[in-house]
Parts: sequence; C-alpha cells; structure tokens
Amino acid sequence: MKNFILLFFFISFLSSAQNKKLFFKTENDSIISVIDEKGNIIIEPFISEYHYNNNEEIQNGIIYISLKKEKKNYYVNREGKFLFYSYNNKEPDTPKEYSIRFSDKNGKTGIADLAGNILIPAKYDYVCPFNFGFVYYCQECYFDREKDTEYPSLTGAKTFGYLDRNGKEITVTDKKKNNKDTREEHGKYIPYQFSYNDFEKKILQKLKKNSEKINRINISEGDQLTFEIIKRPDQNIPYYFIKLYRFQENANFSTDNDDAVGFNFYADETGNIFVHHYQRDGNDYKKILVPLDEWLKHSDD
Repeated sequence: MKNFILLFFFISFLSSAQNKKLFFKTENDSIISVIDEKGNIIIEPFISEYHYNNNEEIQNGIIYISLKKEKKNYYVNREGKFLFYSYNNKEPDTPKEYSIRFSDKNGKTGIADLAGNILIPAKYDYVCPFNFGFVYYCQECYFDREKDTEYPSLTGAKTFGYLDRNGKEITVTDKKKNNKDTREEHGKYIPYQFSYNDFEKKILQKLKKNSEKINRINISEGDQLTFEIIKRPDQNIPYYFIKLYRFQENANFSTDNDDAVGFNFYADETGNIFVHHYQRDGNDYKKILVPLDEWLKHSDD
C-alpha cells in the first residue's frame, strides 16, 4: 500500500481540544511521570507495571496508573485526581465504543467513557463491554475457574439483563421490531439502540455505499455491514465517532476494539469522513486520520 497524503493527524485532532497537552515521561522502562508541554510535572514519578513510550501524548481524559507496590491499579483525570479503580485490578480495559469498564473498592463493576464520565455506576458483579449500544450485566454471578482456569465460564447469575448507554434497563421483546434488533440467548430481542437526524443519516449512507470496498479491505468479504454513530461532536472532540459492525452467524452485530484499523471512522461537522489509521514514526506508530476517499483509493493500489 502506498503512503497516504496525510491531511489530518489523529493526535493533534484529539489533543487540540483539551485544555492543555500532557505527555508521559519515562526515566526507564518502569519509572513514569506525567508532564505538560512546558515540562511541568502533573503526576509525580511512579513505578509502573505498564509500559508507556517516552513523550507519548495523552489523548483521553482518563490516565491509567499501575503501581507495583499498590494492591489496586486505578485511573485519574488530567489533573491527577483519582477517578476509579481498573476493572478487576488488571491492565486497562480495552476501549469499546468510547468506553472502558472499571471497579469500585469492593470489586463491583461499572462503565465510564474515555472523558471520565460514569455511564453505568459500579454496582454490578459483572458487566460486559459495550457492543452495538448495550451491555449485558448480572448479579451474584462469577467466573468458575475450578473447571477452567484459562477460559472460565460465567455462572450463578441470580439477576441479569441489558443496559443502554445511560445505564437504564432495556426491556426485551418477544418479537423483532427492527431488522437490527439483537436476538439474545434466551430467544428474545434487544431493541436497536441508535437513532439519527437527516444529516447523520447522510454520513452513514456514504459509508454504506462503500461497504463492498471496506469489506474487501478488511478481508471479510460477504459479511453484512452496518455503521453506527457512537459519539457526537462536543467541546473536547469536534468529530462524530463511527464504528463498523459485522453481522455474523450466531454473533449478531459485532465489532473490533476502538484501535482497530479499518473498523473506526470519524466525520466532521460538514460531513467529511476519515478513517482511523497508523503512520510509522521512527520505531513507533502515530495514530492518524486519513480521508475516506484517499483510504479507499490507495487501498486498491
């Protein structure tokens, strides 16, 4: 694939809307601090179990802190103020639909967006990541590691259900009312969670018109595709965030994580569409936005 003519840099697009730029500073592989663009220390050096690149810009409103001498890993905001503990005290949860799971001090689970806003309070024994606009939750459930330590099954649920992005319970239906309703394991249907105005429909229609090419680029020809807006422009990020979903047998609509190339798109408020991509920068890669038409054209070369 030829090199793209790069018109928009992903890092600049994200950070330019923040109050100030922040960076990770690494003294060696494990001593990390957070500084601003003037070199002022925002978060004092700490010994980290998690690797960061030196001068790596912090793009989101939450920062993951992993301390070797502490029992719990946690997130802080851009001022260094504690927000919440990491999910199950593990590495940072992989972002799905502009959100991550987190835990409280008692191990209950909730979900927050990447700006640090709590979408679902930490009051559930288990919550899956967002997929197609909703999550599954259960109470009094646990992973049975006695039978399988590597891939334990979730068992014992006394209460379970589905929540929308506002944390509200979703009422399942006996019959399908929309062709994008999701059939859950008990045979009922989870209502389609997205709605759009005319301008947003035009953005999604342009992506849909290119479904065949996008499918071929992602080496998934034959899959039924749909595109959904996960996040609308705001004062921090002035772009629509759009995800590609594939309909697969027995899997309903599923997608890749928010860093997957070719599965995540952005649109500005005039309707220009861009594709999340990577560009080599020395030994590392920078996240960039490539105009959709350029991406489709060069991917065919």
